[in-house]
Amino acid sequence: MKSIISKTKKFFPAIFLLMIILFSSVLFFFRLGDAPLWDFDEVTYVQVARNTLDSDNRLSLIGPDNKSYWFDKPPLCFWAMMASIKLFGASEFALRLPYALFGLMGIILVWLLAYQLSNNYWIAHLSSIILLLSGDFVFAARQVRMDAAVTTAIIFAVYGFVKGWKNPKWYLGFGAGIAIGIMIKSVIGILAIPIALIFSLVYSRWDWIKDKFFWLSVLFGVLIAAPWHIYETIKFGADFWNSYFIFHVAKRVYEPIAGGDGRAIVYYIKNLFIYIEPWFPLLLVLAGYLIYKHKLKFSQYPKLQLASLLSALFILFIFSIPVTKLWFYLEPMYPFLAIFVAAFFVEILLKRGREGRIQTGLIMVIFILVGFINTYSQIMNMRSKYTYENTLAEEEKKIGLYLSENVQRENIYAIDHVYLNTLWYYSNHNIIPINSSINLSGRFYFILSKEYHEQYSRHKGFREKSELIIEGDKIVLVAMDAGEETVKLNVE
Repeated sequence: MKSIISKTKKFFPAIFLLMIILFSSVLFFFRLGDAPLWDFDEVTYVQVARNTLDSDNRLSLIGPDNKSYWFDKPPLCFWAMMASIKLFGASEFALRLPYALFGLMGIILVWLLAYQLSNNYWIAHLSSIILLLSGDFVFAARQVRMDAAVTTAIIFAVYGFVKGWKNPKWYLGFGAGIAIGIMIKSVIGILAIPIALIFSLVYSRWDWIKDKFFWLSVLFGVLIAAPWHIYETIKFGADFWNSYFIFHVAKRVYEPIAGGDGRAIVYYIKNLFIYIEPWFPLLLVLAGYLIYKHKLKFSQYPKLQLASLLSALFILFIFSIPVTKLWFYLEPMYPFLAIFVAAFFVEILLKRGREGRIQTGLIMVIFILVGFINTYSQIMNMRSKYTYENTLAEEEKKIGLYLSENVQRENIYAIDHVYLNTLWYYSNHNIIPINSSINLSGRFYFILSKEYHEQYSRHKGFREKSELIIEGDKIVLVAMDAGEETVKLNVE
């Protein structure tokens, strides 16, 4: 009996990791394709992938209009989507699958990184669980967006770097991770470099400077990332760099772009409290305790806790500088937040007696339950009537599919509805936005906001000539047949 127990204990870490991977797979893949594609990013990226797949040249991305080249993002995630489309078709599940796989790999890599730094299975287990239950990480990985994917590349780079301290050949992983991050989301992949420097500083490891494998890793990374950039430069010259780097990177530092309206850092702090519950508030409490206990005597701080805390705060700081502040930018912060909290709790467990360990363990179980509820709420609310974006996307898909099946030559107009990408995608029709009063005749269709429809439906002429096709909570589809007459529609 004792022999069986000892053998079970030997394999327990592997069994526990397998359970984490299985549970992660459920959160990342369960009903992944249920939600329709959202405006703006999801549909735009999908259109780019499909247009590029249908083109003769898969190296240069084709824009949503299927006419011009598109330089907003590097191609790696789009190539992954193209492969998924070829294998599984163009369903929402297939389109989101590469991003969910990146998310799952991120959980595994955080486990590996935490274990490499601590040589403690419990810190590794808890780090991966905390990242998994940092709701926003799973939420982002279940969408067509690059933030969770580039986070995984950064973790891989840092893992290769710290593993290279013992086996220098692993430095090649550092260069590869940075290059993959660059090919996913441009300069964001370079974040692995300052994080590696933070770990070097805290652990006083600078021997990599003289190691040939480290410098080979730099060359290896260049060989991965440079060819596509060189190809685009030769083919498009300044047009490529003006869009790819000047507008989509440099300009975001001093101008609000893509919805980031110059928010203050409080925007990030507020959302961290909401979406990274309970881990971000816990990070602040534990960081405060460390400062209270050790003051500014950094040599007395536990190395893993200090390095991971500084890395998380550095990422928060670096994304607080630009005028453009978008919520998903903070994704690379979460793995280091998870490692910090996990290392702190395990240290407390190791220092306490049996009764204290039970109490500390129960507290952590409560935190894990709160994290699970928050994560489950976020990913399930993608299909909830309480989530505005998803409710709107579901109505847009319903209207789009109706138009695709029932409309041939009639014009389709949109009033008081700005984002049309989801409607374009599902309807396969050109939808014309109306911003001023217009005269119309014959048969046509309108997509209106609910407020505008209520306004127009008060007018007898509109009621007599229009037919309500689909009425949603956010938008409405109306058919109108003016015949030979001309109908003037006033748009304020």
